[in-house]
Amino acid sequence: MGFWGQTAIAGTARLTSPSPMGNGLVPSQEEDYDLKSKVLGKGGNRRFHGKFIDGVLHFTGLVTEH
Repeated sequence: MGFWGQTAIAGTARLTSPSPMGNGLVPSQEEDYDLKSKVLGKGGNRRFHGKFIDGVLHFTGLVTEH
């Protein structure tokens, strides 16, 4: 299914340090976004940004690459 449209209930999403592989759920620096899911690997380093809406974490499609 990928990240589009995925949700998590507030309080169940854990903030973790990125793994040695560079993946994890960390705070987002983008305005109006709460968390970002770091997915690092071949083909680029992508961050999928999410925000809590009514206590549910929504990944609404904002992706940044570094």
